[in-house]
Amino acid sequence: MTTYYFAVQDLDEEFDADIGLDLPDLPCAINYARRALSDMALDGIPTVPGARQAVTVLGPDRIPIAIVSLRISIDWCDAKGAVMRGPE
Repeated sequence: MTTYYFAVQDLDEEFDADIGLDLPDLPCAINYARRALSDMALDGIPTVPGARQAVTVLGPDRIPIAIVSLRISIDWCDAKGAVMRGPE
């Protein structure tokens, strides 16, 4: 078992990774982060293009290993339905 920490970036604020979880391996830690992110999305998803919600997986030394994130994007279409670059 390895201790993994999880830092959370929600719509309004960020939370430090202060409590560790003992998990068998990195894929289990990433799955935990995915589940946490899906729970966060139940409270609302980002509404501004480019905004994101994220859970950062940190190792026992608290160095980031992976980031699982949810971003919103809006693609604009022209009169023929082809995707074009939207306003920034």
